[in-house]
Amino acid sequence: MENNKPIDSKTLGKINGAKWEKRMENGGTLYSYTFHRSYKDNEGNYQKSTSFYAGDLPVLQTLIDYFLQKSFEPSKNNSEDIVPF
Repeated sequence: MENNKPIDSKTLGKINGAKWEKRMENGGTLYSYTFHRSYKDNEGNYQKSTSFYAGDLPVLQTLIDYFLQKSFEPSKNNSEDIVPF
């Protein structure tokens, strides 16, 4: 069964970022990242969008920097970490 929860997430204001892990059949692991902006629609219900305004970009960059920095931290499970790109 696949895990449908992110292995890490961070929210700054109305912007959220998440890191996802996918185990491959060959034993490898792939990581992907998603970002969304929360907002209220005309009926007052919270919605999510994957498009951003210019004013959101500094916050989005901060979240990207957070995940990028964490990708270089040594893994607790693997002493032979691989550079993520």
